[in-house]
Amino acid sequence: MRWLCCLFALFVGGCTLAPTPTEEFAVPPILLEDVAQNLDYTLTKDAQERFVAAYRKKHFGIWKQKNPSDWSWAVEIARKNPGIGENLLPNDTEWIESLIANADLQSAPTWQAAIVVADSPLRQMPTKKPYFLPSTIAGEGYPFDHWQNSAVFASTPVLIERKSKDGAWLLVHASFVSGWIESRNVARVHERDQERMQTLALFVPTSDNLTLHAPNGLWLDNARIGKIFVGQQTKNGIVAHIPQRALDGFVVWAKTQPTQQLQAFPLDFTQQNVQTIAAQLLGEKYGWGGLLGNRDCSAMLRDFWSSFGLWLPRNSGAQAQVEQGEILELGMYAPHEKEQLILAKGKAWGSLLWLSGHIVLYVGEHNQKAIVFHNLWGLRVIEGTQESRAIVGRSILSDLWLGLELPNRVPDMLLIDRIATMRTLLLPDDIQPH
Repeated sequence: MRWLCCLFALFVGGCTLAPTPTEEFAVPPILLEDVAQNLDYTLTKDAQERFVAAYRKKHFGIWKQKNPSDWSWAVEIARKNPGIGENLLPNDTEWIESLIANADLQSAPTWQAAIVVADSPLRQMPTKKPYFLPSTIAGEGYPFDHWQNSAVFASTPVLIERKSKDGAWLLVHASFVSGWIESRNVARVHERDQERMQTLALFVPTSDNLTLHAPNGLWLDNARIGKIFVGQQTKNGIVAHIPQRALDGFVVWAKTQPTQQLQAFPLDFTQQNVQTIAAQLLGEKYGWGGLLGNRDCSAMLRDFWSSFGLWLPRNSGAQAQVEQGEILELGMYAPHEKEQLILAKGKAWGSLLWLSGHIVLYVGEHNQKAIVFHNLWGLRVIEGTQESRAIVGRSILSDLWLGLELPNRVPDMLLIDRIATMRTLLLPDDIQPH
């Protein structure tokens, strides 16, 4: 749904044309250790227990959420505008119709509990092929494949709604997102395995590039920040249970070598742990909807908070409206007034700042400015008479005036200009001083 508005603007001729962006913006450096010091509190035991209980309920509860989805909007948009393919030419309308037919959206739901067995994209249509809009539209072209709905990690519980006619794809629901996934990347889960998984301990990595092996050295999985494993603590370390797909389509489990690099879920919300997790995410390349295994703004914040046991939805608009904490409307204030309110009322490492199409995590004050942690594609600039992008293309720490020095920036389009709300996730009763 996040691309629906942009597509509508394209149909009515409301988007500005521009050449493909090539300009890179040099982000002023801010040291993580400087802003990590803003974290002068931790979660209470009660708050952490409540967050974890709610997370577990959503994470595993998806197996019981049998709510049919409506993908008619995606079909309607694809028929109105076939989009651009990987060859930068318009997609063929007959091919679009073949995808719609293969989706078999009129068939009855099957509702089968399952688990993801490989880190995978979730797609708007049952295909790996992309759906771009022309790069002559500012902010379009690569990497904005609008059929890339999200990415989902291995070990994620999902509910199968239906399969494609050819059987190669499954329409699945996770606790935070839905979409089409290749059927070979999903294993069905017997009820006894569902019950067993919910009794096992949960673990998370503190590295975004941790390789997990079987006792015989066979590669099993790569741990990623935000990925949650079931397993057990042994005297030699944590043994993670890695789901595999058997020939009958059901899950079988492989166990890893004991490792010290997984920790009990959730991590304690301390300065050291926050700095460790943020350091793993800083500098990661931007990935719209999880494209190529990278993260966009909302995916990065979801994975960050998952490490600490707090569940967030997938997209930026939903995160801004999550039923956790309290919200402060900021859109009516002038930029300097807005920043002063953020500094005065924001909770370092605990407040989400939302603007249309983007979300950032407020991490505190540095040099009398509000500093945020976010993954950003680019800044709006004017090339000649047309809008383009100065590319950031990665996760960064920045102030809210990022790009102010650009002589060709689009007026009134800085982060501070556009921030509309602040969602403070942690209430006073949820925290305590160090």
